[in-house]
Amino acid sequence: MLRGVTLLAEPGEVLAVVGPSGSGKTTALRAVAGLQAVRAGRVLVAGRDVTSVPTPSRNVAMVFRSTTLVPFLDVAANLARSAGAHGVPKPEAERRVVARSRLLGLVRLLPRMPRTLSAGEAGMAGIGRTLVRTPAAFLFDEPLAHLDAAERLRTRRTVVDAVHRAGVGALYVTHDQAEAMAVGDRLAVLRDGEVVQVDRPRRVYERPADVFVAEFVGGPGIGLLPARLVTGAGGAGFRVSGRTLPLWGPAPAGLAGTERVLIGLRPEEVGEAGPGATPAR
Repeated sequence: MLRGVTLLAEPGEVLAVVGPSGSGKTTALRAVAGLQAVRAGRVLVAGRDVTSVPTPSRNVAMVFRSTTLVPFLDVAANLARSAGAHGVPKPEAERRVVARSRLLGLVRLLPRMPRTLSAGEAGMAGIGRTLVRTPAAFLFDEPLAHLDAAERLRTRRTVVDAVHRAGVGALYVTHDQAEAMAVGDRLAVLRDGEVVQVDRPRRVYERPADVFVAEFVGGPGIGLLPARLVTGAGGAGFRVSGRTLPLWGPAPAGLAGTERVLIGLRPEEVGEAGPGATPAR
Protein backbone atom coordinates (compact mmCIF):
# COMPACT_ATOMS: atom_id res chain seq x y z
CA MET A 1 0.00 0.00 0.00
CA LEU A 2 1.24 3.46 -0.91
CA ARG A 3 0.89 6.29 1.59
CA GLY A 4 1.21 9.88 0.41
CA VAL A 5 3.62 8.98 -2.39
CA THR A 6 4.57 11.75 -4.82
CA LEU A 7 6.91 10.80 -7.68
CA LEU A 8 7.46 13.42 -10.37
CA ALA A 9 9.64 12.76 -13.41
CA GLU A 10 10.29 15.91 -15.41
CA PRO A 11 10.21 15.83 -19.24
CA GLY A 12 13.24 13.92 -20.48
CA GLU A 13 14.19 12.82 -16.95
CA VAL A 14 14.74 9.30 -15.64
CA LEU A 15 13.58 9.05 -12.03
CA ALA A 16 15.07 5.81 -10.66
CA VAL A 17 12.98 4.23 -7.89
CA VAL A 18 14.59 1.89 -5.37
CA GLY A 19 13.62 0.29 -2.10
CA PRO A 20 13.45 -3.10 -0.40
CA SER A 21 10.95 -5.76 -1.43
CA GLY A 22 7.42 -4.70 -0.57
CA SER A 23 8.26 -1.00 -0.42
CA GLY A 24 5.77 -0.13 -3.18
CA LYS A 25 8.02 0.33 -6.22
CA THR A 26 6.02 -1.80 -8.67
CA THR A 27 2.72 -0.70 -7.12
CA ALA A 28 3.60 2.90 -7.97
CA LEU A 29 4.27 1.98 -11.60
CA ARG A 30 1.05 0.00 -11.85
CA ALA A 31 -0.89 2.96 -10.43
CA VAL A 32 0.51 5.25 -13.12
CA ALA A 33 -0.26 2.68 -15.82
CA GLY A 34 -3.82 2.21 -14.56
CA LEU A 35 -3.27 -1.40 -13.56
CA GLN A 36 -3.71 -0.58 -9.87
CA ALA A 37 -6.67 1.39 -8.49
CA VAL A 38 -5.87 4.67 -6.75
CA ARG A 39 -8.10 5.28 -3.73
CA ALA A 40 -6.86 8.79 -3.01
CA GLY A 41 -4.77 11.38 -4.81
CA ARG A 42 -4.24 11.83 -8.53
CA VAL A 43 -2.19 10.35 -11.35
CA LEU A 44 -0.86 12.89 -13.85
CA VAL A 45 0.75 11.98 -17.16
CA ALA A 46 2.31 14.91 -19.03
CA GLY A 47 0.18 17.23 -16.88
CA ARG A 48 -3.06 15.42 -17.75
CA ASP A 49 -5.16 13.93 -14.96
CA VAL A 50 -5.60 10.26 -15.93
CA THR A 51 -6.75 8.94 -12.55
CA SER A 52 -10.05 7.74 -14.02
CA VAL A 53 -8.79 7.11 -17.56
CA PRO A 54 -8.60 3.45 -18.74
CA THR A 55 -5.13 2.03 -19.24
CA PRO A 56 -5.19 1.94 -23.09
CA SER A 57 -6.01 5.67 -23.21
CA ARG A 58 -3.27 6.83 -20.85
CA ASN A 59 -0.55 6.75 -23.52
CA VAL A 60 2.13 5.28 -21.29
CA ALA A 61 4.66 2.68 -22.40
CA MET A 62 5.61 0.09 -19.79
CA VAL A 63 8.32 -2.55 -19.77
CA PHE A 64 7.49 -5.40 -17.41
CA ARG A 65 10.04 -7.57 -15.64
CA SER A 66 8.57 -10.60 -17.44
CA THR A 67 7.85 -9.83 -21.08
CA THR A 68 4.90 -11.37 -22.91
CA LEU A 69 5.08 -11.11 -26.69
CA VAL A 70 2.33 -11.95 -29.17
CA PRO A 71 3.18 -15.64 -29.70
CA PHE A 72 2.13 -15.94 -33.36
CA LEU A 73 4.16 -12.89 -34.53
CA ASP A 74 7.91 -12.73 -34.96
CA VAL A 75 9.93 -10.12 -33.05
CA ALA A 76 9.88 -7.61 -35.93
CA ALA A 77 6.10 -7.84 -36.20
CA ASN A 78 5.73 -7.51 -32.41
CA LEU A 79 7.70 -4.27 -32.46
CA ALA A 80 5.91 -2.88 -35.52
CA ARG A 81 2.53 -3.80 -34.05
CA SER A 82 3.34 -1.84 -30.90
CA ALA A 83 4.18 1.30 -32.88
CA GLY A 84 1.26 0.89 -35.29
CA ALA A 85 -1.25 0.40 -32.49
CA HIS A 86 -0.47 3.90 -31.29
CA GLY A 87 -1.00 5.74 -34.53
CA VAL A 88 2.44 5.46 -36.15
CA PRO A 89 2.13 5.02 -39.96
CA LYS A 90 3.47 1.71 -41.26
CA PRO A 91 6.58 3.11 -43.06
CA GLU A 92 7.58 5.07 -39.95
CA ALA A 93 6.89 2.06 -37.73
CA GLU A 94 9.15 -0.11 -39.87
CA ARG A 95 11.88 2.57 -39.79
CA ARG A 96 11.68 2.74 -36.00
CA VAL A 97 11.87 -1.04 -35.70
CA VAL A 98 15.12 -1.11 -37.67
CA ALA A 99 16.62 1.91 -35.88
CA ARG A 100 15.80 0.72 -32.36
CA SER A 101 16.85 -2.84 -33.15
CA ARG A 102 20.28 -1.64 -34.22
CA LEU A 103 20.70 0.38 -31.02
CA LEU A 104 19.63 -2.53 -28.83
CA GLY A 105 21.43 -5.25 -30.78
CA LEU A 106 18.12 -6.85 -31.72
CA VAL A 107 18.61 -7.18 -35.47
CA ARG A 108 19.47 -10.90 -35.29
CA LEU A 109 16.28 -11.54 -33.30
CA LEU A 110 13.84 -9.80 -35.65
CA PRO A 111 12.87 -12.94 -37.64
CA ARG A 112 12.64 -15.13 -34.51
CA MET A 113 9.38 -16.31 -32.96
CA PRO A 114 8.80 -15.64 -29.24
CA ARG A 115 8.88 -19.34 -28.30
CA THR A 116 12.49 -19.57 -29.52
CA LEU A 117 13.75 -16.69 -27.34
CA SER A 118 15.56 -16.98 -24.03
CA ALA A 119 14.33 -14.91 -21.08
CA GLY A 120 17.03 -12.34 -21.77
CA GLU A 121 16.21 -12.14 -25.48
CA ALA A 122 12.50 -11.79 -24.74
CA GLY A 123 13.34 -9.01 -22.27
CA MET A 124 15.33 -7.18 -24.93
CA ALA A 125 12.43 -7.53 -27.37
CA GLY A 126 10.11 -6.11 -24.72
CA ILE A 127 12.34 -3.06 -24.33
CA GLY A 128 12.44 -2.63 -28.11
CA ARG A 129 8.65 -2.89 -28.28
CA THR A 130 8.42 0.00 -25.84
CA LEU A 131 11.10 2.23 -27.36
CA VAL A 132 9.55 2.17 -30.85
CA ARG A 133 6.76 4.26 -29.35
CA THR A 134 6.67 7.94 -28.42
CA PRO A 135 4.40 7.87 -25.37
CA ALA A 136 3.55 10.55 -22.84
CA ALA A 137 5.58 8.65 -20.22
CA PHE A 138 7.85 5.60 -19.94
CA LEU A 139 7.54 3.06 -17.12
CA PHE A 140 10.29 0.50 -16.57
CA ASP A 141 9.85 -2.33 -14.06
CA GLU A 142 13.27 -3.98 -13.66
CA PRO A 143 13.69 -4.11 -17.45
CA LEU A 144 17.24 -5.51 -17.39
CA ALA A 145 16.67 -8.25 -14.81
CA HIS A 146 17.24 -11.13 -17.26
CA LEU A 147 20.28 -9.70 -19.07
CA ASP A 148 23.92 -10.55 -18.50
CA ALA A 149 26.35 -7.91 -17.21
CA ALA A 150 27.64 -6.73 -20.60
CA GLU A 151 24.16 -6.42 -22.08
CA ARG A 152 22.91 -4.57 -19.00
CA LEU A 153 25.57 -1.89 -19.38
CA ARG A 154 24.92 -1.38 -23.08
CA THR A 155 21.13 -1.53 -22.85
CA ARG A 156 20.76 0.85 -19.94
CA ARG A 157 22.70 3.50 -21.88
CA THR A 158 20.35 3.00 -24.84
CA VAL A 159 17.27 3.27 -22.62
CA VAL A 160 18.47 6.48 -20.96
CA ASP A 161 19.40 8.04 -24.32
CA ALA A 162 15.96 7.14 -25.72
CA VAL A 163 14.18 8.80 -22.79
CA HIS A 164 16.29 11.93 -23.06
CA ARG A 165 15.69 12.17 -26.81
CA ALA A 166 11.95 11.58 -26.45
CA GLY A 167 11.71 14.40 -23.92
CA VAL A 168 9.13 12.62 -21.72
CA GLY A 169 9.37 11.54 -18.11
CA ALA A 170 10.31 8.01 -17.08
CA LEU A 171 9.97 6.05 -13.84
CA TYR A 172 12.61 3.32 -13.66
CA VAL A 173 12.20 0.70 -10.94
CA THR A 174 15.17 -1.52 -10.14
CA HIS A 175 16.51 -3.53 -7.21
CA ASP A 176 20.08 -2.94 -8.45
CA GLN A 177 21.43 0.14 -6.69
CA ALA A 178 24.41 0.52 -9.03
CA GLU A 179 22.01 0.47 -11.98
CA ALA A 180 19.77 3.05 -10.30
CA MET A 181 22.72 5.35 -9.64
CA ALA A 182 23.83 5.00 -13.27
CA VAL A 183 20.50 5.49 -15.05
CA GLY A 184 18.75 7.95 -12.74
CA ASP A 185 18.90 11.69 -13.22
CA ARG A 186 17.36 11.62 -9.75
CA LEU A 187 16.85 8.83 -7.25
CA ALA A 188 13.74 8.10 -5.16
CA VAL A 189 14.04 5.79 -2.15
CA LEU A 190 10.85 4.08 -0.91
CA ARG A 191 10.20 2.25 2.34
CA ASP A 192 6.92 0.71 3.51
CA GLY A 193 4.90 2.54 0.86
CA GLU A 194 6.37 5.96 1.61
CA VAL A 195 8.98 8.16 -0.09
CA VAL A 196 11.96 8.62 2.21
CA GLN A 197 14.18 10.75 -0.01
CA VAL A 198 14.30 12.10 -3.58
CA ASP A 199 17.44 13.81 -4.86
CA ARG A 200 20.32 13.47 -7.28
CA PRO A 201 21.97 10.04 -6.90
CA ARG A 202 25.28 11.41 -5.66
CA ARG A 203 23.56 13.60 -3.08
CA VAL A 204 21.45 10.70 -1.79
CA TYR A 205 24.67 8.71 -1.41
CA GLU A 206 26.60 11.50 0.29
CA ARG A 207 23.76 13.15 2.24
CA PRO A 208 21.23 10.40 3.11
CA ALA A 209 18.04 11.59 4.80
CA ASP A 210 18.26 9.00 7.58
CA VAL A 211 20.00 5.82 8.70
CA PHE A 212 17.76 3.65 6.53
CA VAL A 213 18.82 5.46 3.34
CA ALA A 214 22.45 5.50 4.44
CA GLU A 215 22.45 1.73 4.91
CA PHE A 216 20.31 0.91 1.88
CA VAL A 217 22.10 2.98 -0.77
CA GLY A 218 25.64 2.03 -1.66
CA GLY A 219 27.77 -1.08 -1.79
CA PRO A 220 29.85 -2.07 0.07
CA GLY A 221 27.62 -0.83 2.85
CA ILE A 222 28.26 2.17 5.01
CA GLY A 223 29.93 1.72 8.40
CA LEU A 224 28.08 3.20 11.37
CA LEU A 225 29.84 4.02 14.63
CA PRO A 226 28.01 5.16 17.77
CA ALA A 227 29.78 8.21 19.15
CA ARG A 228 29.37 11.30 21.28
CA LEU A 229 29.94 14.83 20.05
CA VAL A 230 32.37 16.70 22.30
CA THR A 231 33.19 20.38 22.08
CA GLY A 232 35.71 22.56 23.80
CA ALA A 233 37.92 25.57 23.39
CA GLY A 234 40.15 23.66 21.03
CA GLY A 235 37.33 22.69 18.67
CA ALA A 236 34.98 19.76 18.31
CA GLY A 237 35.30 16.05 17.79
CA PHE A 238 33.64 12.67 18.13
CA ARG A 239 34.34 10.44 21.12
CA VAL A 240 34.47 6.82 19.94
CA SER A 241 35.48 3.91 22.20
CA GLY A 242 37.52 6.12 24.50
CA ARG A 243 39.27 7.98 21.69
CA THR A 244 38.46 11.39 20.21
CA LEU A 245 38.31 11.87 16.45
CA PRO A 246 38.78 15.59 15.75
CA LEU A 247 36.41 17.20 13.26
CA TRP A 248 38.96 19.69 11.86
CA GLY A 249 36.02 22.01 11.39
CA PRO A 250 32.96 23.42 13.15
CA ALA A 251 30.49 21.13 14.88
CA PRO A 252 27.41 20.19 12.82
CA ALA A 253 24.62 22.75 13.16
CA GLY A 254 21.95 21.86 15.71
CA LEU A 255 24.11 19.47 17.73
CA ALA A 256 25.06 20.26 21.30
CA GLY A 257 28.15 19.05 23.11
CA THR A 258 28.06 15.50 24.55
CA GLU A 259 25.12 14.58 22.24
CA ARG A 260 25.01 10.96 21.07
CA VAL A 261 25.34 10.52 17.30
CA LEU A 262 26.09 7.94 14.63
CA ILE A 263 29.12 8.46 12.42
CA GLY A 264 28.69 7.18 8.88
CA LEU A 265 31.84 6.06 7.07
CA ARG A 266 31.81 5.14 3.39
CA PRO A 267 34.53 2.56 2.57
CA GLU A 268 36.15 4.69 -0.14
CA GLU A 269 36.61 7.56 2.31
CA VAL A 270 38.64 5.51 4.78
CA GLY A 271 42.36 5.09 4.39
CA GLU A 272 45.55 4.65 6.39
CA ALA A 273 47.40 7.85 7.22
CA GLY A 274 51.16 7.67 7.73
CA PRO A 275 53.21 9.81 10.09
CA GLY A 276 52.86 13.50 9.37
CA ALA A 277 49.89 12.98 7.01
CA THR A 278 47.41 15.82 6.69
CA PRO A 279 43.95 14.84 7.98
CA ALA A 280 41.22 14.63 5.32
CA ARG A 281 38.49 17.22 5.68
